[in-house]
Amino acid sequence: MGAYRDTEGRWRYRKWITLGDGTRTRIKGTPSLNTKVAADQAEREHIARALAGKPKRAGAPKPRAVQRRTHSYYRSSSTRSGGRSFVRV
Repeated sequence: MGAYRDTEGRWRYRKWITLGDGTRTRIKGTPSLNTKVAADQAEREHIARALAGKPKRAGAPKPRAVQRRTHSYYRSSSTRSGGRSFVRV
């Protein structure tokens, strides 16, 4: 298993897995309970979720919408010196 203890004392896991379509992906995370057994269990659950191929959340914004919102925010709030102002328009 890929469970390890980091420098701050938290148990974490990370592992490369091969999906059903042949692509490889890295899974990593931290269990809610700070033990090695919990990290191993969370890793097994994460592998099962990744292999099941559950779809991503439907509520996530599209990249273009985020870009447009960010652009209008910074376009109208920039200063003459080129710095950024964090005043919401």
